[in-house]
Amino acid sequence: MVTFNYPNGTMLPGETKPDNLRAKGIADMWKTERKKMLSALGAPGFVPAKHLMYVKKVDEETKKSLSFEINK
Repeated sequence: MVTFNYPNGTMLPGETKPDNLRAKGIADMWKTERKKMLSALGAPGFVPAKHLMYVKKVDEETKKSLSFEINK
């Protein structure tokens, strides 16, 4: 699966902040990061992002080409 339009400057799932080695994910996000995430998801009460975030299952061929682009 691939996530598209993940908000820039937002922690990735499982990532930890250098000063907090215990918490991770949403619990460790700054308030601004949480707002970006909710906006990217089109949550009610938040101005939706220009391009909403979504997750898509991809086939093996697409996965290989995406992996190639990321590793450039």
